[in-house]
Amino acid sequence: MSPCLLNWKTVSGMLKRMTPPKDRAVDVIILGAGMAGLAAAAKLVEAGLEVCVVEARDRIGGRVHTVHDEATPLPVELGAEFLHGKAKLTHELAHASHIPVVDVTGSHWIARDKKLSPVNDFDGKLERVMQLVAKRTQKGPDRSFDETVKGARIDPEAVGLAKSFVEGFNAATSDRISALSLTMGSEDDEKAGRVIAGYDRIASSLAAKIPAKSLRLNTVAKEVSWRKGHVTVRCVSGLGKGIGEIRAKALVVTLPLGILVTSVLEPRANDKSRDESQKKARVHFDPPLKEKKKALGLLAMGNVLRMTFRFREAFWTSAKNVGAREAPELPRLSFLHVRGGILPTWWSTYPIETPLITAWAGGPAADRLLAMKERGIIDAAMETLARAFDVKRSFVEERLERTFFHDWAADPFSRGAYSYPLVGGARAGKRLGVPIQSTLYFAGEATAVPPDNGTVHGALESGERVAREILREVRPGRSRS
Repeated sequence: MSPCLLNWKTVSGMLKRMTPPKDRAVDVIILGAGMAGLAAAAKLVEAGLEVCVVEARDRIGGRVHTVHDEATPLPVELGAEFLHGKAKLTHELAHASHIPVVDVTGSHWIARDKKLSPVNDFDGKLERVMQLVAKRTQKGPDRSFDETVKGARIDPEAVGLAKSFVEGFNAATSDRISALSLTMGSEDDEKAGRVIAGYDRIASSLAAKIPAKSLRLNTVAKEVSWRKGHVTVRCVSGLGKGIGEIRAKALVVTLPLGILVTSVLEPRANDKSRDESQKKARVHFDPPLKEKKKALGLLAMGNVLRMTFRFREAFWTSAKNVGAREAPELPRLSFLHVRGGILPTWWSTYPIETPLITAWAGGPAADRLLAMKERGIIDAAMETLARAFDVKRSFVEERLERTFFHDWAADPFSRGAYSYPLVGGARAGKRLGVPIQSTLYFAGEATAVPPDNGTVHGALESGERVAREILREVRPGRSRS
């Protein structure tokens, strides 16, 4: 079997059969088997370095988490789903492993006052607001999105759509996110694609390039002791049992921003006041990473609520079922915007026709929903769909077969969905990614410059960047620290 065709079940089986030694010396330790960690490991192994990837979860992929269900026509993503913009490296990896990617097409619809209609010129309305933001940002200091659009003589509906988009897409609060960060990028960043075989296929294609002995799942890094050219990581099992130390010449930190903040900005003295899930993933660095405090203070971890529903049929594609005035385009419904709804954004799998539809909320809307817990979210979703399509709630509920959901905010190893820059922090991610004493290296989506932060391709590219940085300093040969 070709390595690039190894599926995750094969890789998982190899890893679960593996019994790693308690103590080990390698060239580079990588904290996290998410997309950044896997990309870095694959490049370093290719160059001849011995690595050890330490992953707290029992799976690879990090915030890429795909469910394969025999009764569901497509894999369901619980985390990242889309390829945003050019995503050059992601496309290259998919192409090399024969993983199909399709463009996201179709029409945008809006539901308001129990009326459903196509959104006319959605991209144009959004673009007009963002052009205003760019113009005002050039003339003064960085401000929040809300401050930047305040008092603008522009269509209120366009401003409302833009605000909803900014909060939902960036998992941010519009009164905290850096307006400057929203102007960075190009028109190509508006394109989107979908890995129809499952995003985890890309993760497993990277894992197939790494020796099985180099991947340690269910292994939680607790303490990092370091000095220039020497690193020691003490680990425990998922159950908290000590399982020894790993030594190396260099360390790659790909921990999500939520974990970095609790590890670097919040002292251990406060542990008694912290919940157990927060303490579980905290890593103690000795000496502390004081160089990273300013950058971390200018970034925030945003929350997202996404829940996918499988129905008996895609009832939303037929005018016989829903209250749409203009039916011809309804079968091409790709995105649905619900004005005033607790779940403001929905999308189908179009152009692939399936009875799957996903609800999405980011920022403050996500915070409110996540407080309702899973049952409450499902109830809110059924009510939202019924109102959006002007049908009885029982009509929707009778057709529901299954829901798919993961609470990333409550996940102890992510503590949020993805990062966004606060006012003044548009380039803080780049500062976060600067190495310390050619020994500690930093990767992950939070180290990417907007608009690549918060994306899979941003994480992948950061992994390859950090591999290049290490290869300029570290040569093969086991550490004796």
